[in-house]
Amino acid sequence: MRESRWDPLCFPSAEGLVYYMPALIRLTIETMDRPQERYLEQLLFHVVYDGKDNRLVRACTSEQRAFIARFLVHLMEQYCVGIDACSWLDDMLKAYEIWRVDYRSR
Repeated sequence: MRESRWDPLCFPSAEGLVYYMPALIRLTIETMDRPQERYLEQLLFHVVYDGKDNRLVRACTSEQRAFIARFLVHLMEQYCVGIDACSWLDDMLKAYEIWRVDYRSR
């Protein structure tokens, strides 16, 4: 799964990606301490792709979006050194902005 061009998760429907998100989150956490196997880059590809028009964002409920935004904050807080060293911080912040739910705008 290290190569995005070989990532089978580029092909399922948005609902299929929603179904797999808990496993992808778990895989991301499990590989954060193993730089050669880290899944974070692939996860970021899926959650940032197409910005706010991302099909995964549109398929998620506001509660699911809020959970993913909190998960991204957790990663930034717990793994900030590794994330910053790999130059993923900008993508993490971009992903957070896409996924966060602004309840005041409702």
